[in-house]
Amino acid sequence: VQLGADIDFQRLTLKNGNIQPGSYTLLMHISNAGGNGIIGGNTNSFVDGKVHLNHSSGWAATKFKCPVGSGSKYRPITLHNSSTTNTWVVEFIDSDPNGLGSSPALNGGLDNITTDGYWTATRSAGGAAGPSNASYFEISDGGKGSWNNSDLRVAKFVSNAWENLGGAFTSA
Repeated sequence: VQLGADIDFQRLTLKNGNIQPGSYTLLMHISNAGGNGIIGGNTNSFVDGKVHLNHSSGWAATKFKCPVGSGSKYRPITLHNSSTTNTWVVEFIDSDPNGLGSSPALNGGLDNITTDGYWTATRSAGGAAGPSNASYFEISDGGKGSWNNSDLRVAKFVSNAWENLGGAFTSA
């Protein structure tokens, strides 16, 4: 399904096929954790583009599954957030993150950047922009196969370098 206009919702059930927001906004309003969110998600049914999430204090200290991907790649990510009110924009980018700069440096203990793609998770409102120590992510291989979990890192691209934001792998 390709969106032809912005859409606001509280619950979306994915069964078969992708949603492609394109230049439109797929905005989810979460007022409480019970029964709201995006249900489902698999290699045949995910959001092919950006998911915008606006949640109120009723969603604090819970998690939100973002069944995102790009093209034929399903790469879900789950956000955990202890803040009371935030707005998130989440997307999987199916391109080599090494190409963001002419020759990006790897700072802060980063040894490698995968060529398989990367996620963006931007937080605003209700707190400082970007992930914080009060937020963490669960990343599923989403059909990719296997990877070395202990090598996963959270980083951001600043100027012409990848900066390690810290954090550590906790469990498979």
